[in-house]
Amino acid sequence: QLTHIIGIFILVVIVIVLFALMGLKSITWALLLLLDTVLFAYLMKLTVDSGMAQSCADVCPGPDATALPDADHITSSTEM
Repeated sequence: QLTHIIGIFILVVIVIVLFALMGLKSITWALLLLLDTVLFAYLMKLTVDSGMAQSCADVCPGPDATALPDADHITSSTEM
């Protein structure tokens, strides 16, 4: 759920800030890099999932932005 993701994100940021305040630079940078990587991967997952949900929902556009014919129409015309 979205609230769990936001809560975990805030908790991780607080832990990173605590390490930064203690002066542990190497672990702080490592955690920041890990946080950036995980956040990027999650956002890419959301992007791909939203693209898959919308792809060809109504009509698939062709390379010239016109609607492609149905697959049934293509197979029936090639069988003749």
